[in-house]
Amino acid sequence: MGFMTRYYPDGITIVNRGQASSAGQAVLQQLYEYVTTMVCVAVNGVPTIGVIHSPYSGKTTWAWVNRALSEDLMYIKKDENVTKNPTITIHSGDVKEKAAKAFGESSNILIAAGSGYKVLQVVSNNATIYLHTTRIKKWDICAGNAILNAVGGRMSTLENASIDYSRDLTAVNDKGLLATLGHHDFYFNKYTSV
Repeated sequence: MGFMTRYYPDGITIVNRGQASSAGQAVLQQLYEYVTTMVCVAVNGVPTIGVIHSPYSGKTTWAWVNRALSEDLMYIKKDENVTKNPTITIHSGDVKEKAAKAFGESSNILIAAGSGYKVLQVVSNNATIYLHTTRIKKWDICAGNAILNAVGGRMSTLENASIDYSRDLTAVNDKGLLATLGHHDFYFNKYTSV
């Protein structure tokens, strides 16, 4: 399976991301928890409905901004305080050194595959930050962005700009991303201060 983007009138974009090559690699390595399929609806470029399904566990998490949440999202609680030693979920590569430099050597670094998996780690408070420093396809992050929006979190580029999913723009986000459930500006400033 791959991805499919469909465009509808009035600024509606629907993105369906099946198991891409990175998920195929996770299956080969029996890292089933990283495998997700995702669907996102963006309205005028803003991610509004997000669905992340984990086929191996059978769990589905979904959200419709300002409308409804799946049961697992209903009791999400944000940390009131900034975490001194955040847990950061990242992809492999030199981002590990960047994260340690920005957030401190005593930060917990979780290397994981799958953007859907990483967003769910942030939403469920297993990670404080999802940091991605390289190019990433928008269909890999739209559903997670919608879910974060619905629970009061935030996903931005590493320039602190919202990610626009409008159909007339590129399908690639080449500005990296930072996703948090809370204290986004604090963690963004910490990352960009190094």
